[in-house]
Amino acid sequence: MKNKAPEADTLDLARRAGIDGIRVFKVDMSRDTKSMDAKVVGLFGTRRIVIYDTAITGLDRGELLTIVAHEMGHYVLGHVVTAILFWSCLLLVTLGLVHWSAGPSMKRYKKRFGFDRLDNIASLPLILLLMNVWLLLLSPAGLAFMRHHEHEADRFALELTRDNHAAATAFVKLTQGVLGVPWHGWLYTAWRDTHPPLGDRIDFDNGYRPWQTGQPLTYDHLLRKTTK
Repeated sequence: MKNKAPEADTLDLARRAGIDGIRVFKVDMSRDTKSMDAKVVGLFGTRRIVIYDTAITGLDRGELLTIVAHEMGHYVLGHVVTAILFWSCLLLVTLGLVHWSAGPSMKRYKKRFGFDRLDNIASLPLILLLMNVWLLLLSPAGLAFMRHHEHEADRFALELTRDNHAAATAFVKLTQGVLGVPWHGWLYTAWRDTHPPLGDRIDFDNGYRPWQTGQPLTYDHLLRKTTK
């Protein structure tokens, strides 16, 4: 990053989050989108924090750090690994349900289908149809798992920065930037939302302050104490 101030702030935040040996990059996204975002990507020597230029120009210092802290939360909490394991298990469950539900159909319509076993290549359309049906029915569970990850990353960011106001106003700007709807109906949330509704996230940011009442922090054991 040519601007060393946000880079220094980001690296200090990464150290307090327990992330060492990482670099910060700015990507030019303003040519393609008004969306503001940041990411922590890579493994081992390739780890890096990537910040959209739209976020740097559209958010103030505190807001930018809360967005970056949220992405650090995903990294520190191992959400990529747990998501891969969860979706792998969900896929296995889906395949099992396909095998279970295909049996009665093949038995009943054997002559019309022209096959009675799923290892017959002719059964591929039936497999795809049943997979789509079961994935549709199971998708609320997968999306709920993803929303849980996002909520815990929000919690991690607040415990790391302790800047409730900046977190809330950052989400307000994110909503305005993409013309988002703050709250969705339960049906849309169940089958479409990978993140909690922004209105709910703003309410959580405004109200989550365990450090003010002496309550234990959920992720205090993962955070490094400042020397100040």
